[in-house]
Amino acid sequence: NEKTLLRRKTQALANKYGRLMDYQRWTKEGCITCKSKSGKVDGGHFLPTSTYPSIRYYAKQIKCQCINCNQYNGGKPIEYEAKMRDLYGNDFVDKLKAEHRRSSNYSIEYMKKYILVIGKRVKKLELRNNI
Repeated sequence: NEKTLLRRKTQALANKYGRLMDYQRWTKEGCITCKSKSGKVDGGHFLPTSTYPSIRYYAKQIKCQCINCNQYNGGKPIEYEAKMRDLYGNDFVDKLKAEHRRSSNYSIEYMKKYILVIGKRVKKLELRNNI
């Protein structure tokens, strides 16, 4: 189904974009939740896509997170929230958390445009970060 494939592609691109946007912080500080700088890095979501679907592609809430924290320790939400509050402040985090009740139904057109626009931004970030 076209929408399912687009959803997967859009999510993968959002995760990559979030990691690339966070790359400079990661090179200095490591994993958003444990500070590890070793191993493969995921694009860990501050707020889970399952309960916050309206911000699933919002790259500012996707940070470099080690696989151990993201996949095996539930994303370490307490540590993640503390770091997000340090980075962006309480108002920003509270506004994101308020998105919990908002529904989302991303259209095929939205996802195609997202892939086009964010795909270009990803290429620029890869060049800037020498990746």
